[in-house]
Amino acid sequence: MIRRLITVSAAILALICANASAAEYISAYSQDNSYTVAKEDWMGEKVIISDYDKNGSLIGCGMYTAENGVFTIPANKLSDLSRAWFPVTDEVLDVKLAKPSATEAPEPTSQPTEAPETTLQPTAAPDLSYPAVYGKELNAVNAFAVVNDVVSATVDGEECFEVSLFFQGRETTVVLPADLPISSPSDEFSYMDGKNAGALMTGDVIFTRKDLFGEYAVLSLIYRPLDAETVLSDSHGASFEKLISAEGKVAGFDWSVMRYGSPAKGDGTSYAFGVVYERLSGELALIGPDGNTNDALYIPTQNDTIVYRYDASVRNNPLSVERVSSIRGISGAKPDDNGFITYGDASKYTYALVRTIDGTATDIVVFTNYR
Repeated sequence: MIRRLITVSAAILALICANASAAEYISAYSQDNSYTVAKEDWMGEKVIISDYDKNGSLIGCGMYTAENGVFTIPANKLSDLSRAWFPVTDEVLDVKLAKPSATEAPEPTSQPTEAPETTLQPTAAPDLSYPAVYGKELNAVNAFAVVNDVVSATVDGEECFEVSLFFQGRETTVVLPADLPISSPSDEFSYMDGKNAGALMTGDVIFTRKDLFGEYAVLSLIYRPLDAETVLSDSHGASFEKLISAEGKVAGFDWSVMRYGSPAKGDGTSYAFGVVYERLSGELALIGPDGNTNDALYIPTQNDTIVYRYDASVRNNPLSVERVSSIRGISGAKPDDNGFITYGDASKYTYALVRTIDGTATDIVVFTNYR
C-alpha cells in the first residue's frame, strides 16, 4: 500500500467548486498550523479545496499543487465543511477534521462516514435533498435532465435562456447563457453541435454541468424524441448507440452504452436505449432494433427509480413523472419460434432511455404512444 500525505499551504482563489459533489470522506489531521490528509490512492498533482459556511455559501477556495506527492493546506483554509476536488479523476471528497495522537501517524482510509448536514447546491436542483435511489450526491448531480420548455430572457443585460426541465424527479428551472454551445451531441443529432439552448425542444434529454466559477460550462444533447419509424431504422447501431452517444461516449464522458447480447454493465455509469419488451418485478427488459428477445437487456430497477414519461400524443404538457410500475411492455406482437418480434405487428410499443449506476436503473425516460 502506498501512502500519500496531503499537507499544508497556498493562496485563496475565487473559484466555486459547484460542478461536482462529494461521494466519500477524507480525514484531515491537525499538525501545528497545517493539516495533513492521508489517502490510499493518489489523485493527481492538483487539488482544489473549497470551504463553505453552515448555510452552504462559499467563503474561500484555493488551488494547490503537489510537491513530491505532498499538498500543503493552511489550517485556516480548512473546516468540516470543506471539500477537496481532484480534477484528474473528477473525484470530490468531503473533508473531516481530526486530531491524531502525537506518536502515531494517521492511517489512510477510503471508507465513507456519515455526512454532515449541508445546503450545497447540486448542479441544477434547488436544494441539496436528492432521491435516495442515487445512493450518493455525485450520482445525483450527474443525472440527466429532460427539457420541458425553453424561453429566451435577459439577465443583468446578458442574453440567456430559461430552461424548464425535469431533474432528479422534479421540475425546476435553470438559466443557461446564450453563448453556451451544445457540445458532444449524440451521433444522430450531430447537427446540434455548436447551437445554444434556444435550439432545445420539449422531450430533449440533456446533461449540463457547472465549471469552477459556478457557471454552466457544459451542455450536451443525449437524445431527442423521434418518430417510431425513424427510431427503428437500421442506421442507429445494433444497440441504438448512435441515438444516445457520440462515438460510444454519452454526453462526452466515459459513460458507456449497454450492448444487446452482452452482459449488463455492473459498475459505474451506463446508458441503454431500446423498445420495452416487458416489465417484471424488479426488472425492465429492453430489446434492440432487430427485435431479438434472446438478446434482451434485463436491467434491475428499484421502487424509487425515477421515471419520466414523454407522451407523443399530447400536444401540451407531454412530460410527467411516473412510477416504475406504470411502464408497459410491447403489446399486440409476440416472439416467433426463434424469439424475434416483428415491430410492424405491434399495436403499441414504448421506447425507454435508461441510466444505470452500478448496474441498477436510477433514471428512466419512457417515450409512449408512437403507435
